[in-house]
Amino acid sequence: MREPSPTVRASSVLVVLLFFAAAAAISFLSLQRGTDYITLTINDEWRIYLIEESNVYAVEYRADDFTQEKLDSHHLWLQGYGDINWHGNTIRVRKTGISFNKILISKSQRDTLANILFARDGTVRKGMLETRTSN
Repeated sequence: MREPSPTVRASSVLVVLLFFAAAAAISFLSLQRGTDYITLTINDEWRIYLIEESNVYAVEYRADDFTQEKLDSHHLWLQGYGDINWHGNTIRVRKTGISFNKILISKSQRDTLANILFARDGTVRKGMLETRTSN
């Protein structure tokens, strides 16, 4: 059997190294990016995650309806009842429950904290998402 030439061997090694370098770069970038989200905590009863959002000021509400308890770059704590608007979606907070675009999501009066994930496209999921630590 014939031994491959040094040029062919060098080309093969280069292709393999480039493949692994590209795979490592893609993995690093996907881990680095992570999911952007804003966390709304309303009346210490509902925790709402606004998925694919990185600007807390994209959340709009009337100051007459809600009192802002605290604010940081990715978390907004509100007390009160009324409408919250976010990218054309409406989160309606009432004493009887919370709705998203006129669909009742939670009546957590006797539950602990309702964790609701809202995506910009109107997708709604209930579940858990690790909250950001506030410094």
